Amino acid sequence: MLVSVIIPAYNAEKFLCEAIESVIDQTYKNIEIIIVDDASKDNTYNLALSLAAKCSLPIKVIKHYKNLGSAVARNTGIKQSSGKFIAFLDADDFWPENKIELQMSVLKNKKVHIVHGGLINFSEDGFIKVDTEEKHQWRKKVNFKLLLEDNRVITPTVLIVKEILEDVGYFDESLRHCEDYDLWLRLSRKNYKFSYINKVLLYRRIHTNQLTSNDLLHMEYAIKVLKKHRKYIKNYSELKSWYIGYSRRLIFLANVYLSYNKKKALKYAVLSLVYNPTENIKWKISKILKSMLL
Repeated sequence: MLVSVIIPAYNAEKFLCEAIESVIDQTYKNIEIIIVDDASKDNTYNLALSLAAKCSLPIKVIKHYKNLGSAVARNTGIKQSSGKFIAFLDADDFWPENKIELQMSVLKNKKVHIVHGGLINFSEDGFIKVDTEEKHQWRKKVNFKLLLEDNRVITPTVLIVKEILEDVGYFDESLRHCEDYDLWLRLSRKNYKFSYINKVLLYRRIHTNQLTSNDLLHMEYAIKVLKKHRKYIKNYSELKSWYIGYSRRLIFLANVYLSYNKKKALKYAVLSLVYNPTENIKWKISKILKSMLL
């Protein structure tokens, strides 16, 4: 059964070869690769064409002439794919060689639609952060209620049945960030089944010079996604999870803003308390207030 690997790429010439090599080296061999160049300003497109010409696997290279974002790029790849299953890989990350094989064995033997797993984060300076097995225990169970609290699914670890993407309408192209979080929420609302493999399925590159700006955008869009899905809440338990998730994003924003905009930090900290005066929120707010007085 054919697996289509979708790789959106933007200014990715530095890392694209490593990403593609990790797909070529997969122990599961029935794979096609679809690279979508999202109007890169560097040599990404020509490099992708060169790799396609000499690759042992079939590679399609598609070019956007305007930067449209990862949601549109992934959707372009899905629409051009021929596989029954879809996997996503970011152009600056890479996979262990048994990633697809492990996931296909689960999809063949269980009544599930989405298989995801663990990861290792590493930075450009060589720092590697290996998360413990215990830290990832919370990712094992995925449903609409729990996803309202946290996004438990890392997109480049995912292998998914293509027809369920067609059922829910792919990624929301109006979202420049957190389009994957929105997709998992929509799939979970329709009771599609997620399965977690407690193995490393991804090596994710962390670009340390972009952390603050990316964190802000990510959390602001996560809040936008939560607002979008509030109308689908059916009971008090789901509503409680929504408040928990909303509050967690607000306290995260408060911590990010603390270093350079204390007024905004205080605003988000207080709002977090309003939405969810439980968990560790009070302690976190007191910590922020103390930092503001220093």
